[in-house]
Amino acid sequence: MVTGKAGIDPVMEGGGETTRWPARRHGPTRSAGDLQMISRSGARMDFTHRKKQFIGMEKERRAVAEFPVAFQWAMQFEDPLMACEPVPDAAPAGVAGPCHAISGINSGAWPAQFSAIAALPRSERKPAVETFYRGRYWNAWLAQIGSDDVAKRVFDFSVNAGSGTAVKTLQQALNALGGSLAVDGGWGPQTLAAANAADAAALVKAFIEARVAHYQAIAAADPADAAYLNGWLARAQS
Repeated sequence: MVTGKAGIDPVMEGGGETTRWPARRHGPTRSAGDLQMISRSGARMDFTHRKKQFIGMEKERRAVAEFPVAFQWAMQFEDPLMACEPVPDAAPAGVAGPCHAISGINSGAWPAQFSAIAALPRSERKPAVETFYRGRYWNAWLAQIGSDDVAKRVFDFSVNAGSGTAVKTLQQALNALGGSLAVDGGWGPQTLAAANAADAAALVKAFIEARVAHYQAIAAADPADAAYLNGWLARAQS
């Protein structure tokens, strides 16, 4: 005997006949049309559930940092209007001035890249600037960080102080939150995993504090750099 569900007659097969047992009194007897409707409704509900699951998985899969967000964040400090015009800029250490910069790309630090972008018509400079920053400061590790708020600040500090310094500062911030990373300035699976496991808001706060401490140490070591401290701190604390 096959045990039936509530409201559906269980049947017993034997002797070439099907013996129908009285319906259980848990609900009204369903007609064939009713059962077909229930089946279709169940199918629709199952499809809707699977669709929601898929959309949720897609959102989770896309929950990684994006370069345009980081680029726009850095440009608010380097070239807020995205004019992409040469402007006077400080000469890097060991480089004789005067120097200029286009959207933060310094002619002393990046002479070939600066010259190539400066030679372009103004309408073509912004894509070239984006290509420069994507190639020099964005990487596969940053792209796997789950928080744009974290990634854009690490990216911006890379632009301002170098990638190694930015990653060291991230590692220091993670250790301040209870981590035990080697502070070596190198990306790796442990640094990435720790960044994604941390609470994003807490990590942003710790990263800002570590970045501020970095700038303060520079100004304390060389009084000539103290003139830049307020600007550095304003950028770090944004």
